[in-house]
Amino acid sequence: MRRFRISLPRLVLIALPVIMCVVVILGYAALSAKFRTTVRDTTEHIQTVNLKHDVRVVTPAAWPRFNAIPTARNTKYIAHEVPGPVEKGLPGRWQHRRGNLGMTSSKTSTISLTSPANVTEGEMFRVMIEARDTSNRSRTMGGDFWYATLATKGGGSTSGRVLDHANGSYSVYFFAGWSGKASIQITMVHPSEAVDYLVQTVWHAYDRINWLGRFEDGVNKSTTPCVLRRGGPWTGKCELSHPYALGKTVLLCDEPAHGLKCDSLVAVYNNNTWIRERARELTKGREQLFQGKAKDSRKDLLLKQLPECEPDQPKPLSAGYWRDSRTWVSLACRTKEWKVPRDIGRCLVNKMVYLLGDSTSRQWYELLSGMLGVPFVRKDLLEQNNIYRHFDEFNLTTIFKFHPLCLTRNPRPTPFNLFSFEVDVLDALKDRSCNYVILISPWAHYPQWTKDMFLERVSLLREALLRFRARCPDAPVVVKGSHPRDQPGLEGRIFYNNFMLYQLGKILRETFQGTAAWFLDIWDLNMAYPASKMVHMPDDVVKQELSMFLSYVCRKRQ
Repeated sequence: MRRFRISLPRLVLIALPVIMCVVVILGYAALSAKFRTTVRDTTEHIQTVNLKHDVRVVTPAAWPRFNAIPTARNTKYIAHEVPGPVEKGLPGRWQHRRGNLGMTSSKTSTISLTSPANVTEGEMFRVMIEARDTSNRSRTMGGDFWYATLATKGGGSTSGRVLDHANGSYSVYFFAGWSGKASIQITMVHPSEAVDYLVQTVWHAYDRINWLGRFEDGVNKSTTPCVLRRGGPWTGKCELSHPYALGKTVLLCDEPAHGLKCDSLVAVYNNNTWIRERARELTKGREQLFQGKAKDSRKDLLLKQLPECEPDQPKPLSAGYWRDSRTWVSLACRTKEWKVPRDIGRCLVNKMVYLLGDSTSRQWYELLSGMLGVPFVRKDLLEQNNIYRHFDEFNLTTIFKFHPLCLTRNPRPTPFNLFSFEVDVLDALKDRSCNYVILISPWAHYPQWTKDMFLERVSLLREALLRFRARCPDAPVVVKGSHPRDQPGLEGRIFYNNFMLYQLGKILRETFQGTAAWFLDIWDLNMAYPASKMVHMPDDVVKQELSMFLSYVCRKRQ
């Protein structure tokens, strides 16, 4: 057997590379441990961030060129141009772990500025939302419904345009229309799970609206429950239909007592007990989806670059901002303040102005009378559904008509013959002079209708408008959209919640495209106003809506 003898110097030379490898591995492990500690510390810090942020808007020496309003082309693709964070993982490899994934939480979700804390007045800037659940785990899907506002205490305010990247991240765009320290407020109205349930189940559910029908023949009286249906079967019900306005949707009432006939139905009013019970039925087992309240000079040159208000305009990234509590600056199209009665009268001279809608349109009617220099005084209670005034100085007639099947808590219901469907009013307008101005605004009473019912309702209204257009192609027509509302109770959060109100506005915008009607989007104007969101907003808000309306109607006379 042959033996090998190795001297000590040679042994050191052979062992040296092994020793160096061990040192390198130990050093790498130490650095990795340090790196992991840094990441963990950062994550713990993120948990303390809430959905508020302050920015300082700096007035430039000269306002930038007005490029904040995107064209239709780059608005359409902007969600693809601004990607959200990429989910990390190893493609093609299984990953196993035990964990929980909850709904998006406003307490753990984070916001961050993608621009410096000092923002230049007159420019757009972007905020990123990273959605996380209650365990601070990143959400990897979109669909949450957010509000976003930017406001200065005692100064300007605006709402942000939220774009969903469908991966748990959202971009919010704001227009900085004034200088000073401003606060960003991000509110999660509904998590995506609630949105899915509203869209897939609640919106299609029958009996979310329920009335009591009053039958009378001068001697006998009877009250029975009434509901809306779109397709049978049913037996022995009193049917009230209007194919031109409601299509297949029918009002069904139980047969009245005392031998009363079906045609003795004179009025309906809310069955609030049943409505509350139906809300409880639809939320049973899903209460967590709807718990609690939603939390969480130079400028004149700028505005001259805006286009005139015209039908079918693309929606801008920012609709505008409140310069103060009385002045809304529109960034959608060119508008002006209408404060002088004579200017408004000259704008509407020789016109017949029809405001067709609900009590928000009636609020318009009453304030428009005051803006014309004649404070509105109601003659009697019944006049609230059918109002007529004539202004001799301008040969101007204004008419308001409330649509039927409205929600009302009045225990003394209003007779049907005092209401009018818009299709009937439009079909009756046949004066060859066509000196008409039309406002259409069906939204506040329809979140409790099924989606199919509302779609058919507004589709038939579109057909009536096109018939009117064939007779009067140049008469100004405005379709007013919806606005958000505070919803303190369960019934409100599920039946007339803000997600569905927002969707009704989108349906109105899309339905009346191509009819030469101008869609007046008032959502951001109302949401950005620094006050509670009520059905009937403060007069200062409504006057700004009216100023936008008049700016469109009178754009060729200015």
